[in-house]
Amino acid sequence: MITLGNPYGIVWLVPVLGLTLFWIRTPIFVTAAGKRVLLWLKLAVCGLLVLALLDPRWETQKFQEDHRAVFLFDVSPSVDFDSLAGALKTVASLTSDLPSHVKPTYLFFSGPCGTIDRLPAGWAESPPEREAVDLALARLPREASTDLGGALEEGMKAIPPDRRGRLYLFTDGGDTHGGVGAATRHLAEANLPVDVIPLSSVPRPPYPRIVRAAFPDRVFPGEAFSAHILIDNPPGGSLTLDLRGSDGTSIRRILPAGTPGLAAHTVEMKPQARGVVGYVVQVTGSSPPSPPARQYATVTVRSMPKALVFEEDPKAGRFLRDLLAAEQIDFSTASPGSWPADLRTALFPYSCVILNNIHRQHFSQDDLATLQQAVRNGTGLLMVGGPNSYGLGEWTETPIEEALPVRMPKRTVNQPLALILVLDCSGSMHGDSWDYLIAATKEILRLCRGQYVGIIMFNHLPTWVLPLQQIDDLDDIYRTLDQYYPGGGTVFSLPLAQALVALKDQPFAHKNVLMMSDGIPSDFHFVTPLLENFREYKVSVTTVAAGTEVNPETLQTIADGTGGEFYESPNFAELPEIFRKEFKRISAPPFIEESFQPLLLESSTLARGIARNEIPSLDGLVITQKKDKATVVLASPRGDPVLAWWRHGLGRTAAFTPDLLPVWTRSWARWNGLGKLLRQTIKELSEGAPERFTIETAQRGADLQVWVQPGASETSPLRILRLTDAASQSRHLTLTMGPDGRYEAVLRAATPGLWVAEVANEQGARVGTTLVAVNESRELAITRPNLPLLRQIAEQTGGELVEDPEQVSLHTMPAGVATVLFVPLWPWLVLLAMLLYLVDIYLRRANLFGLRGRSELKDGATEAPEEIYRQLAQKFQNLAEEHSLRGEEAEAKRFYLRAKAFFMKAQATREAHQMWERYKRFEGR
Repeated sequence: MITLGNPYGIVWLVPVLGLTLFWIRTPIFVTAAGKRVLLWLKLAVCGLLVLALLDPRWETQKFQEDHRAVFLFDVSPSVDFDSLAGALKTVASLTSDLPSHVKPTYLFFSGPCGTIDRLPAGWAESPPEREAVDLALARLPREASTDLGGALEEGMKAIPPDRRGRLYLFTDGGDTHGGVGAATRHLAEANLPVDVIPLSSVPRPPYPRIVRAAFPDRVFPGEAFSAHILIDNPPGGSLTLDLRGSDGTSIRRILPAGTPGLAAHTVEMKPQARGVVGYVVQVTGSSPPSPPARQYATVTVRSMPKALVFEEDPKAGRFLRDLLAAEQIDFSTASPGSWPADLRTALFPYSCVILNNIHRQHFSQDDLATLQQAVRNGTGLLMVGGPNSYGLGEWTETPIEEALPVRMPKRTVNQPLALILVLDCSGSMHGDSWDYLIAATKEILRLCRGQYVGIIMFNHLPTWVLPLQQIDDLDDIYRTLDQYYPGGGTVFSLPLAQALVALKDQPFAHKNVLMMSDGIPSDFHFVTPLLENFREYKVSVTTVAAGTEVNPETLQTIADGTGGEFYESPNFAELPEIFRKEFKRISAPPFIEESFQPLLLESSTLARGIARNEIPSLDGLVITQKKDKATVVLASPRGDPVLAWWRHGLGRTAAFTPDLLPVWTRSWARWNGLGKLLRQTIKELSEGAPERFTIETAQRGADLQVWVQPGASETSPLRILRLTDAASQSRHLTLTMGPDGRYEAVLRAATPGLWVAEVANEQGARVGTTLVAVNESRELAITRPNLPLLRQIAEQTGGELVEDPEQVSLHTMPAGVATVLFVPLWPWLVLLAMLLYLVDIYLRRANLFGLRGRSELKDGATEAPEEIYRQLAQKFQNLAEEHSLRGEEAEAKRFYLRAKAFFMKAQATREAHQMWERYKRFEGR
């Protein structure tokens, strides 16, 4: 069957016919039969093009598009069976008479998922019995867990990408695996709505139960910690709380009767052994009696951290060393030049490194890279403030700044400064002197990034290398500097005058000129009057005399007369250090020296147990800026970090911006909380210190997901995980490498309790042993449907929340629509039109229908060739006269010439002469 896809294309018929009338004109010297053939070819081409514009289509296949209805049933233990049976009856009744275009899929899930082909016919009449459901689902795995996110993902897979469909979810919403949010987003992106029908949960006996028992992951020997226990006590009667540890700890509390419901309890504990300690929390109802409820947990008791302190001045570092000793933290100190060349090996015994007010210049670039790599491998890092730390110590744009949780500002704290470098490029600066000067200039440009800087080169004439402007990208400036070479005399007055003119009206708090020369000018008598102008506009000039043949008195006079500094060095190699020193002097210092009260912003980690009102005031700090993912524990009222930390690789780093000299922390030196804050900071930073292996677990229903992280010293692959429960029943799991570099395994249907986990390498050698805790599945604690979660699933996917299962219907399923597949014919029509057009061109160019005799001029004509030429000449004469009457002289002349030519061929000399005369008559006008 052929249909038209664009019937309105007929409107193109009118313009096509107009073009046809212009195009169908045939050549003059064509036979009558040829004219007919060429005319029909042209008409065929035009007709095919018009037909192509109508978009004809040939129907090849016709079918009805099907829609998928996916029914997902939660068969986990938390779902009340009567509610599930009612849902099965409703769905069986709905699907017993489905339209032909709706294809149902039945998916049952708890932890794993499974499907069946159809529901038994008898279920549509009455709710099925438990035995019938168990028989129908006998081949499907069922667990004491609910992977709701996984079920939604499986339901989405049941609908092909090129088909439309809808999901019908029957559940109590008791998810134990997580992943619901991601699955909901995927369904919304795929435009697959989910209708959610809540099922009732199994009623639970009103016995006390432990909702949560929260223990810290790690503590240190002798460190007390708090166990937070949340108990649900429906009867409200008295309870007995028992807490026992594998280290011999045993605590019992009698909880008196109170209001029924949730109640939080805190138990203070102190571990009695090192390693991993397992704890059992048990709650038993005393009045009325109830079976015990248990929760299991583990706490890792780590060895005390050992710190390596880098300090520049042992005398200034005494206060920090006394603090560490008072807190019983083992430490070693290292001063400049005392640490070995192989810093990596020297860092290995330490879990934390402290940079106490030490300058960056004491570390090589390899040392900095080694420190950063050690942090990435798990070593902690703490930088303590002071005059040689952070930006003051030139740690900006180093691997250490990258590792720290704060950014060291490139700009100064107060108003930005304006600096003009006035550099001597006279002939006396040739050789190594010039190379050192250019290197020093590049160094101060690096320090001044973000400031306003100008550069004047001078000999007997000044030249602006860089007009005064805020600088950021230095590469172009460096290339420009490299193009200058020394030569010529020395004149001071002109470059100093230009620098003064450029700075005098600038709205900056600090306006400075840094001048470098050998101090032997030819015009010093012109310089002296300028000094008063420099003082008037508060522009200071710092002078630097380098080399052995200098005139220091001249440069000293300029510096003293303007309020600047004078530096003298016989060694040009010292210029970069002189320039750095001057920059620190003239720039507003990146620190604050004023009394302020720190604000406690976060008290769960480093400042645990410290009250806001007990923190003394500070007298200063180094200015830094918090990085995006860093946690600020203490801050100044203006928001500057006082103490901040974050994770960097496997390690953790912290920034303490006041000093521990103590100058800015004089009040803190008398505060007992300073030692506690320092101890907790070092312990938190030492958490990432590498061990032989570490184990992390996550319980998903009754399954235990285990991750094993090998330590940096463990080179053999880990392969075996042996888990043994309290009944000495062992299970062997094979460890596989995960995408994040950790080994992982899953313990299926684990029995609640404390399990001994033994890790072995590829050769079967034991790497270590630890404890892991397994609790009852949260599936068994679900008491009512999670309506907020179910409503969220329906709303985010565009579905509906149907609270009564009997109200479920397929009214949201679209009606069947016939889908027809066509093959478009217009390309073939256009191709055929093009072929006919080429045939037309060929026939005209090949002259297959050209006149060959008088019989071809007219049907039945018998004239001689001379008569044919005469007829043609007569025809052109008539055309010439018609154009002459219309005043078209050019056309008339052209046809008179053609008529003359054909009269000559017909041997009609007289007529030919007449045509020539008429042509000349037009020519003479």
